[in-house]
Amino acid sequence: FRVHVGCLVGLIVALAGCGSFSETLTVICPTPTQTKVWLLSEVGEDFETDPNSSFQFPFVNGLGHPVSLRVRSIGCSCYQLQRAGVRLNVGDEFEIATAATETLSLHASRPTSDRVADFKFSVEFDQKPGEPKQIIAGQGTLVSVSDWRVNPTLLTAEFAEGTSNQEVRLEVTRTARQREAAEQTPVLSGWPPGATVEAPRALEVATQVNHGLWRRSWRITAQIPPPEKVSAAEEFWPIRVVDGQPASSSGLARLMVRSRTGLSGPRIVHFGEVPAGQPVTRRIQILARDDRPFRILGLVEAGTPLSIQPESSDASKMHWGNLTFTPATTGDFREVLQITTDHPAHASLEIEVRAHVLAENSASTGK
Repeated sequence: FRVHVGCLVGLIVALAGCGSFSETLTVICPTPTQTKVWLLSEVGEDFETDPNSSFQFPFVNGLGHPVSLRVRSIGCSCYQLQRAGVRLNVGDEFEIATAATETLSLHASRPTSDRVADFKFSVEFDQKPGEPKQIIAGQGTLVSVSDWRVNPTLLTAEFAEGTSNQEVRLEVTRTARQREAAEQTPVLSGWPPGATVEAPRALEVATQVNHGLWRRSWRITAQIPPPEKVSAAEEFWPIRVVDGQPASSSGLARLMVRSRTGLSGPRIVHFGEVPAGQPVTRRIQILARDDRPFRILGLVEAGTPLSIQPESSDASKMHWGNLTFTPATTGDFREVLQITTDHPAHASLEIEVRAHVLAENSASTGK
């Protein structure tokens, strides 16, 4: 199923058999180390209460008389050690009758990503009165594996003035319980308009890896066209990877389309609450993504409640400007202004301005 049982660790003394008390008889845990492997698609919201997710540790009393075991350590409070469905804490004790077996269950925390996590505990007992306590350590290792691994998870296509299509490449790896599922050709969606994507190319045949899982990798190449809007410095596109089957698991990457043309500035300037009739100023930065020097000339529409004053009249690839808002009427204010420049390729920049304008007496009285 999903369980691989490890070998007995050297710290545990082997059971010598039944009979009268002697130094060779002790308490053992036949499976002190265990490993379980879960695909992330198999992990549900009820994982921590799923019987298949817990590790079972039987303790066998071969001492010939009842023995009391004490919980010595639990690796973290984020997971639980239980006996008969009741949570145990460090310092709790329980008794195992003569020649009896008592089972402790270790409940792992729910995995959310590719990882190998160890869950540990230990118990101690007196083998002989007056002698040092004997310690038995238990460990459950939980391996969680993504059904889809995408590399890289962030793709970048960068465009300067006059740049043609940019090529991006990614590799996807499918891991599944059955070979047939691992061999399903991945289907990718979410590309920007105009992108051309080659058919996925398998890098190898499906191979069986640890714990009975099957794995296969593919390479995908896509041609990304220049962005439609040069006003946006960066645009992100979520690229989803599936195997084309209903209700299948998926992988996710992001494509960042970055423009090195035109001007860049804040998309939104929010003045907050502003008293009517009182000017408020915000300092903003505007820069040329292609490093061409330019000057700020003003706003396309004059006579609005907004104005801008550049801090320098010299041509530069970056400018600071003082954007001033002088509201005349109360209520919510929202306007898209156009800042005009003498940039040789893209002369204007759009910025959305928002504010909530209060009556003058409300601002002064705090109402």
